[in-house]
Amino acid sequence: MWIGGGALPFDGPKGFLITEGLLARAFGEHANGALYLQPYFLGVYRVAPRVPFEASYFAYVPLNDAGTAQHLLERAKLEYDFARFKAGAGYSAYKFGDLAWHHKPFITATLKAGGLGNFEVWLQHVPDDQLAVQFRYAKVFVH
Repeated sequence: MWIGGGALPFDGPKGFLITEGLLARAFGEHANGALYLQPYFLGVYRVAPRVPFEASYFAYVPLNDAGTAQHLLERAKLEYDFARFKAGAGYSAYKFGDLAWHHKPFITATLKAGGLGNFEVWLQHVPDDQLAVQFRYAKVFVH
């Protein structure tokens, strides 16, 4: 469960930055009541008119002994925006406690379906020489 707030510290013609600060509480049989501060950052910058760069990072900063420090670079990706779809490549990574970073590069394709939203597929290299497929959906509501 999370509670918190955020801000838009930068919003310009070529990009924006969203920041959030959340208080996160873990529940469940093995959670031990872990409590975290969770800073979150999402930024988009247009390198060129059809070339957006997007990055998303958050951390779990333990506030009690039950928690374990974690870092997640959820995505850093560069895409080329065609009229009806986007194609690109990116990198993500995860670090749990004192363990090594897990590096997860990926390629991505996105179908832009207008009012239905965007449908995205990632083909991602994950640790232990495995491949993973992620399906993502995004729909923006403006009011």
